[in-house]
Amino acid sequence: MPVPPTPAPTPSRRAGTFGIGLAVITVLGLAGRVTSVLATRGDTDLCGYDLCGDALYYSAQAHVLGQGQGFTDFFDATIQTADHPPLTAAFLAPVSFVLGGETSPVTAQRLTMALVGALVIIAVGFLGRRVGGRRGTSVGLIAAAIAAVNANFWMNDIIVMSETLGTLGIVVVLLLIYRFVDRPSLGRAAAVGAAVGVTMLARAELALFLPVTFAPMVLWARTLTVPARIGRIALAGVCALVVLLPWTIHNLGRFENPVLISTNDGLTLVGANCDDVYGVRDQGGIGFWSLNCAERLRPTIPADADQSEVSAAYREIAVEYISNHQRLIPEVVAFRIGRATGLYAPADMTWLNMGEGRARWASWVGMVQWYVLVPIAIAGAVVLRRRRFPVWPLVSTGVIVLVTVVAFYGIVRFRLPADVAVVVLAAVAIDAGFRRLRGRPSTGDADGSGAATDADATAVREPVA
Repeated sequence: MPVPPTPAPTPSRRAGTFGIGLAVITVLGLAGRVTSVLATRGDTDLCGYDLCGDALYYSAQAHVLGQGQGFTDFFDATIQTADHPPLTAAFLAPVSFVLGGETSPVTAQRLTMALVGALVIIAVGFLGRRVGGRRGTSVGLIAAAIAAVNANFWMNDIIVMSETLGTLGIVVVLLLIYRFVDRPSLGRAAAVGAAVGVTMLARAELALFLPVTFAPMVLWARTLTVPARIGRIALAGVCALVVLLPWTIHNLGRFENPVLISTNDGLTLVGANCDDVYGVRDQGGIGFWSLNCAERLRPTIPADADQSEVSAAYREIAVEYISNHQRLIPEVVAFRIGRATGLYAPADMTWLNMGEGRARWASWVGMVQWYVLVPIAIAGAVVLRRRRFPVWPLVSTGVIVLVTVVAFYGIVRFRLPADVAVVVLAAVAIDAGFRRLRGRPSTGDADGSGAATDADATAVREPVA
């Protein structure tokens, strides 16, 4: 007697499977992060302190905020500070407010960031489901699983730095851009702009999502007139600025020079453009960044200068240095790209990561995972192109990383936008590979004919990006 065919799963069953699977993956990912935090609390092996690098600032600034002293120096409340964008410190401030005490509650702050890391896993799962179309449940769960174990994510989730919030912002922005592709309304354009603005308050360079990722998707929207396209791009930009406006206005009364997001640009530029990192191969510094460059210059700056004035002085020195060393720029840029992509001196990068609190073994794991995932992700991009799915929002993250690294310096954590895209694209390829091995269509449609899925229908009406 012939066996009747198994009915296709209903949308409710798929949603239930996705929700349960995502919950299990998230819990396991969070458990691993929490275990790592608790296992390494009080560990000073990496740099001699509980926290290293910029994490010292974020932790201390959050504690100062929690004690009601505003954005001021940890040691001197009369000194106004804006060393980094404010979101991370403000997000962690309630921890210090609740726990109180005279010192920053480092372990509690790290556990809080681990919780944000769990939200990243969830968000990546939803992004994978959106990109996967009719195969969304499988792609979303694979993407979430990769995100849960990817050391390039969880290394950041267990230290007190801005990368975790920045990663969450990246995923949300990508989701909102794909939502805009489905229906390019004014409201959805405004949502993208607002999300980019919030993300900039964590990582300023992520402003590039507007010109690099969102603007091309709007310009390719043939269902809109040219004025409508320009209007949506302008609206997104205005919404991003509106989000930044309260912080910028607050800074106008605190500093001599205008401070849009932070006073860190001068320090970043002068540390990335100096003798220590231009052509010093024997010291391993070429293409990286050196705090020593700024420290040597600090005595030349007036002692009573505020942070905005110090930043302006550093910025001017950096621009002059670049102008005087133009012949070295191509080589330095090549090394910056090589460092960020792991193509040059990966052992150096794993050692440099220790200066920010990342264990060297974890950095090696992240490096190997990157090497493995990138070619798989390229295959995933090919799969999406064949499905006529708009792949530019994911591919554009590579452009964002390239611009950031070229403009500043080479480090793995600047690669986060591409890390997100690589995870999702790899999930698409892995799902397609599994289906091919099982003898089923891998194009994302029901019959293997190449027809668009319901989830992709809107995207197909637009040019494939």
